[in-house]
Amino acid sequence: MKIIQISDRSLFSLVAALIMNVTNAYAVPVYDITILRGPGNNQNLSGGAINDKRQVTGDISRDGRFRAFTTPPITNAFDADANASDPLNSFTNFFYNNLTDLGTFGGLYSRGRDINNKGQVAGWARDSSDATQAFISDPVSNTLTALDSLGGTRNVANGINDSSTVTGSSATGNFNSVGWAIQHAFVGDVNGITDIGTLGGDSSYGNDINIRGQVTGSSDLDNVPGGPQRAFVWDAVNGMIDIGALSGGPRFHGNSSGSAINNLGQVVGTSGLISYDSRGRRRDVQHAFLWDEVNGMTDLGTLFGPGIRGNSFGVDINDYGQAVGYSDSLRGGLTAFLWEDGVMYDLNELININQPVSGFVGGNVFMGINNAGDIIVGNKLLVRQQPNGVPEPAPFALMILGLMGFGIARRRHK
Repeated sequence: MKIIQISDRSLFSLVAALIMNVTNAYAVPVYDITILRGPGNNQNLSGGAINDKRQVTGDISRDGRFRAFTTPPITNAFDADANASDPLNSFTNFFYNNLTDLGTFGGLYSRGRDINNKGQVAGWARDSSDATQAFISDPVSNTLTALDSLGGTRNVANGINDSSTVTGSSATGNFNSVGWAIQHAFVGDVNGITDIGTLGGDSSYGNDINIRGQVTGSSDLDNVPGGPQRAFVWDAVNGMIDIGALSGGPRFHGNSSGSAINNLGQVVGTSGLISYDSRGRRRDVQHAFLWDEVNGMTDLGTLFGPGIRGNSFGVDINDYGQAVGYSDSLRGGLTAFLWEDGVMYDLNELININQPVSGFVGGNVFMGINNAGDIIVGNKLLVRQQPNGVPEPAPFALMILGLMGFGIARRRHK
């Protein structure tokens, strides 16, 4: 029997195609909104990540201080259609406040930056000396465990995968030519962290990690303070790879940063872009991008559409290539968007018309999307309606993907 060898890239391309075929079966999405409230009906809350069980993390702000929080799986999210004929009941069920304050290491501040499907939160917290320490939380007790540093007094965790491996950045204890603390991206867990280096410059920053152990973030290209930065993808085999920018050049328009990486290795982020106004004057902008190994970096545009100068910023992406971020728009200011199948949607235009309150969904650097297409932005949980007769997107494909990732990881470590 002839055995056909298939490369890792081909395997993941095959699964990507399967997943996209499933997501293409959906019409324009519709979302119900649930408002998250902290203790005492505090709505000064910013959710920044959501897992596939619909658990959320972020921070609650009160008296000028903010604390990391987590939730149990939110199974009783607001259903606008079910409550449309009962306004009083609608307002009762419109809010969700079962949040747990994760505390700090003795300081005043903490923030949850990511949550995996085990319910573990990765983030940072201040200690009694006001130093910032990266943490991983226990999904049962919610106890915070501090991570090691790379030699400095500041480290943060920004992403965690389902193997409990985290990425972030840590001060190294060294300083650049103008006295700024040098930071390096890391990978690791509660047993220790590893410096993953830079693209040749002083500092690097890890923003997200997938189940394959791939990390994305940004790195300085040289040792000049304030110099250019580039988005990267790192893994244990290939090291740190510069994935480019939407425009060439040495400075702002050549900058880029990877914000999130899904389990297929697709990256969403933001890149500088050369732009000119109607008078031919150069007015550089920033645009959200989607990157993968096959197609390279794709400009996602803005909510203005083509031909109108504006900015957009990519924040998160799920395993179906659905991305969220925020963009300049005709509404004025920055507006949250969903990008899928080549279309950028204003999230405000996807909200169920039966919602009891029509709140503006603005831009927020802390946003997240899970594999059901549910989105957290600020204090708003947007739950995607699933069409009747259509299952949740491709659970079988994701199972294959997980098994493939496990097999590839084993093969690479042999």
